[in-house]
Amino acid sequence: MKYKVIQWKNPQDSKADGLFYASTVNEGKFALGDFATLRLNLQSEGAPTAEEFNASLIKGVKVVFTSGVELKAVLKNVRFDRS
Repeated sequence: MKYKVIQWKNPQDSKADGLFYASTVNEGKFALGDFATLRLNLQSEGAPTAEEFNASLIKGVKVVFTSGVELKAVLKNVRFDRS
């Protein structure tokens, strides 16, 4: 899987330098029609510089589910009945 290295700042410490993490390069995206989209997301440890980042810092892959138009329409009409 191809990845690029991007810098993320710590939102709790805006003055600190950000660390560099892996991000997918538009691979692993699967459309399920108008129902949903699945995409792959990398989990990695941060490195102090982009040059110091390497594939050994990638710790895993997650599947991200994004609901599509059809599913969103169904969810708008969900009723809740207490049993």
